[in-house]
Amino acid sequence: FATDPALRKRWMHDPTPEVSLTILERLCGEIEVYAAAVVLPGINDGAVLEHTCEWLEDRGAKGLILMRFANETEQGLILGNAPIIKGQQVQSVESFRDTVTNLRKKFRMKISGTPLWDPEIGSPFTIRHEPALIKKLP
Repeated sequence: FATDPALRKRWMHDPTPEVSLTILERLCGEIEVYAAAVVLPGINDGAVLEHTCEWLEDRGAKGLILMRFANETEQGLILGNAPIIKGQQVQSVESFRDTVTNLRKKFRMKISGTPLWDPEIGSPFTIRHEPALIKKLP
């Protein structure tokens, strides 16, 4: 979500965010860590998200997958229990794609987005670059 302890405590209900971050830091030093974060516009995007990326990369994380927050079915929510957070702003697909792309340019670690945006391979339509695979499709 974020490496800001106050945000982790409030939004993730983490009673000991400093301990969680210390453990994450130790893991980054011992294993290949690929982190994930749901991006809430106005909460953990912008400078907060850049700081999170920097913190992870500085500690050796290999990657970060960003998830676009959805509050309604029309925005991509699949469980039908909307709204998750009343009044929470939702980032457009295009803006989210641009965020992922811009962060990927700034950091060495792998940064991709879901649903379906990977600036390195052109996802979600990367199969278009594989004519042999396309021929195998029914």
